[in-house]
Amino acid sequence: MRLTSLDLSGSRPYLPQEIITWLISNAPNLKNIALNESYLQLDVANAMINSTHLAKLEINQARRNDDFEGIIRFLNHHIEMGDTSTLEEITITTRKMTSDATWLSLISKLQCLKNLNLRTYCIPADCLPAMEEIGQGCPALEELTLGKYNCDIGDGIIGSFCQHSNIKCLKIGSRSLSSVSLMLLTSTFSSLEQLYVRCNLPESVMMMLKNKHVSKIVINTLPTATY
Repeated sequence: MRLTSLDLSGSRPYLPQEIITWLISNAPNLKNIALNESYLQLDVANAMINSTHLAKLEINQARRNDDFEGIIRFLNHHIEMGDTSTLEEITITTRKMTSDATWLSLISKLQCLKNLNLRTYCIPADCLPAMEEIGQGCPALEELTLGKYNCDIGDGIIGSFCQHSNIKCLKIGSRSLSSVSLMLLTSTFSSLEQLYVRCNLPESVMMMLKNKHVSKIVINTLPTATY
């Protein structure tokens, strides 16, 4: 098959593991895949590992799942590949991030990940340890999305990434930013070039951002954007 993109996420009837495994195994040119977290069992993970061109992964946490063996197997494979890994983008779509997803911290060890999207309405403070690990890892990370429209972002989450030396584009879904977060935006994120936010920024903050060579600042209060 010449299939390069496969979307098995969202609200659709349950698909047997055998069908998912067959689809992936028979798509040697597959570059993008989106699927429910519960689908990512060992057989599916092994098929994905054999997809040598896979660059983008979207995980939809549609329902509670306690079996992470497949996703851990997949991530560990790309961790072992080091700078030869093809995985450049991960999107996690869920209503609320949870520390129960113990595989999150493994993302920090991906050497070639350039884009991380956390499409959620809540990133609670109990996710802070995993976020701190990601903020201290992922050396190739250039683009980071924290939350959808009106996302509730816990204390310290934004700060987890402030010392990352390579983030060029930051998208924040929260409708308000604390004074601490504003200070971090203006005094850290040394490589930041583009900032997308959901709330108005004080004029003084806008000036400081422009003075630190943030060339693009987008303030979007509409709920229709992708972050």
